[in-house]
Amino acid sequence: MQDLKISLIVPAYNEEKSIELCLEHAISNSNGDLYEILVIDNASTDKTALIAASIRGVRVVREEKKGLTRARQRGYIEAKGNILAFIDADTEMPKG
Repeated sequence: MQDLKISLIVPAYNEEKSIELCLEHAISNSNGDLYEILVIDNASTDKTALIAASIRGVRVVREEKKGLTRARQRGYIEAKGNILAFIDADTEMPKG
C-alpha cells in the first residue's frame, strides 16, 4: 500500500482577517498528517498572501484569474500529494 500524502488546499481571496487562524487550526489539528499546505491567493488585494507565507510549512501560490473554481484548479495543479483536501479560508478545523 502506498503512503498517503495529503495536500491541504486553501483558496483565499482577501482573507487577511481569517487566514492565520484557519492555518493554525489546520496545522495543530492535523496530527502531523498533512504532506503540504497550499494557500492559493486568488488575486487578493490585502495581506492574505503575506500572512499565509509567514506561517511555517505553508506554500503560497498566486492565481491572478479570479474565481473559486480557478483557485481550486490551480491548487489541483500545484499539489504534490496523492490525496487532495480543500477547505475555505475562514474554516477552523476541529481536532481529529
